[in-house]
Amino acid sequence: MKTMLDRLAKILDTPTKKLVASVVAAAVGLSLLGLTGYVSFGAAQNQARTMLTQASEAAKTSLREFDTDASGLEEKITSAKAVFEASKGKTADEVARKALQKEIDVASTQLRNADREAGELRAIVSHVDTNLEKILAWPPSIFDSYVQLVKSAARLNDELRGPQKQLSTLANGVVQAQKAWQLEQDRLAAEAAAKAAEEAARAQAERLSKPKNIPSESTLTPTGGATEPSAPPPPEVPAPVVEGFNIEAYLSEFVSSSDYTLQYDPGLCDGYYVCGQARFYSDGRAEIWLDGNPSVLEIYSTDAGKYVLVHEAAHIRQYVFYGSLALMISESGRFVAYPGTDAVEYMADCATIWRIGYALGGTGYPYTSSCTPEQYAEASRIW
Repeated sequence: MKTMLDRLAKILDTPTKKLVASVVAAAVGLSLLGLTGYVSFGAAQNQARTMLTQASEAAKTSLREFDTDASGLEEKITSAKAVFEASKGKTADEVARKALQKEIDVASTQLRNADREAGELRAIVSHVDTNLEKILAWPPSIFDSYVQLVKSAARLNDELRGPQKQLSTLANGVVQAQKAWQLEQDRLAAEAAAKAAEEAARAQAERLSKPKNIPSESTLTPTGGATEPSAPPPPEVPAPVVEGFNIEAYLSEFVSSSDYTLQYDPGLCDGYYVCGQARFYSDGRAEIWLDGNPSVLEIYSTDAGKYVLVHEAAHIRQYVFYGSLALMISESGRFVAYPGTDAVEYMADCATIWRIGYALGGTGYPYTSSCTPEQYAEASRIW
């Protein structure tokens, strides 16, 4: 009897499990006493039935806990793998990542082994539940079935919680290493951005100091020529550039591409912050000219640049609407106090402001202080 009880005590190793084992071991002792004649065989069978049923239920509880722990560990493994992949090339060294990879492999192996053991325990539980009466009919099988149930359940308990904690710790270590790396990258990026901004400011100052490549006055006549370049001043605060801005697509919102040709000339806006110009020819051709310098091209995506684009589009629409340069000049002059080509520019300003507003984006780059209702009404007709 003592040997059997000792065997049972060794099955479980935690304080709670030892307490359970001692209670159930006492039941085993009572069963064995019954089987040797101290109590009736029927009473011993009932005691054994209770013992095995309780052990089976305890095993099922362990299996439910195992399923929860296994699911938790599987999630931790998946999360750790994601951290490992996301941190590739983004840590100062590979120490933390290698430790995490090793623990992922260990945890994955433990999960596979535990899954196999859980499967074995499920089979034992199913066997006991299905064949309980047969087991009770042969006394030695009672003890063997009980030992299988308790021992298998004991192995599962707490088996997967350690790896979960270790994975979390190591994954957090990689995350912290990645954060440190990112802080360094951000610092380097900030330094690079500051340097780029300094170089851009120097390049802009140099460009503004250059002699103008195009005159600031209009050369437009009834037979052809160029409009006065639209050239707003630089903003007090550098305007944010719109990434991916497409000049042609933006212009298409205001004028058909079939009515003009878009031309680029690097250096066109030397002496200006940004500029644009419409040119007309005696054969009926019309062009919009912009600066092709990359540092100027990006300015066209800002508020100032958009006013330039819409202003030049307005000139093309004036020409299309009136049908000739002569009418374009004379009709514009009927609505303003300025003579000739100045009226063309003023009405293009009114058309621009009427179409996209006086203060685009809240910053404002109007080319005239105001337009009368009559001027707005006439300018709006060209669109």
